[in-house]
Amino acid sequence: MRRESDKYKDLAGMPNVVWADGKYVTAYYTVAAIVYNTQAVKAEDAPKSWNDLLDSKWQGKIGLVSAGAGGAAQGLAAYQEKAFGTEYWTKLASQKPRVFDASAVQLDALARGEIQAAPVAGINTALAAQHAGAPIKIVVPTEGVSGTLNLQGLTTTGKDNPAAQLFMNWTMSSAGQKFAAAQGFVSSRTDVQQAPTGDFQLPGAGEKTFVLYTAEDAEKRGKDVVDRWNKVFGVTG
Repeated sequence: MRRESDKYKDLAGMPNVVWADGKYVTAYYTVAAIVYNTQAVKAEDAPKSWNDLLDSKWQGKIGLVSAGAGGAAQGLAAYQEKAFGTEYWTKLASQKPRVFDASAVQLDALARGEIQAAPVAGINTALAAQHAGAPIKIVVPTEGVSGTLNLQGLTTTGKDNPAAQLFMNWTMSSAGQKFAAAQGFVSSRTDVQQAPTGDFQLPGAGEKTFVLYTAEDAEKRGKDVVDRWNKVFGVTG
């Protein structure tokens, strides 16, 4: 971001947006929600909350991405524990879920009907698959969603590149943030109303139903979250 930008001071005053004295910014947040296969599950039977996934009817039909797969998956695991207690992991593990190493593989299995529902750590990817014709649908759980940071910055060369500066400024503009929302992200700007994403509405960054997994959370708790999650779900390596 250029220091002379009228919005810089406003952005710097928002939590978790400007980092390292403006060297990079949180462009938007990746969101975790629930996705289900529309050919295998009727809309009225689809899970509408995180706790719905604990219903016995989903046993053997759920797919998870390992908490060690990346920041968004780790953030989702941490959110579930924080919101519902460590017993949530135990109950979810008792559903005998299929565990994947990456969300792309998880979504492929969901689209093929190998699993019927899934907590997906990055619904932007699911939204793209849906637009491409995959028989899947995204549900925003009633209890809320977890989010993780997507960071963006200028390289040394980019600082002297007008096009790069323009792109950074556009990304953090109201128009850029609304564009990100249309792709399934949550705006990092708390002064921009969260635009609808297709036929569903994600909470804004300042709402109680949006729970952010911060860089500090990852540094302090990340390894512990992954180690304990792996133990509960029987993941090794």
